[in-house]
Amino acid sequence: MELKGKQTIYCSVDSCKYNEKREICSLENIEVAPCNHVHSGKAEEESLCSSYQRDY
Repeated sequence: MELKGKQTIYCSVDSCKYNEKREICSLENIEVAPCNHVHSGKAEEESLCSSYQRDY
């Protein structure tokens, strides 16, 4: 899939190594995945960032 223009990915997950502490993700792209066995209709419960890596 081709994207037109540049997108900014905002993130407020402080424990992710890609969060530049300005609430901006440093990755070129992210993968969003569904949470298993959740069908609430609420985005915060049904999806997650699969690109997350813990900042050690």
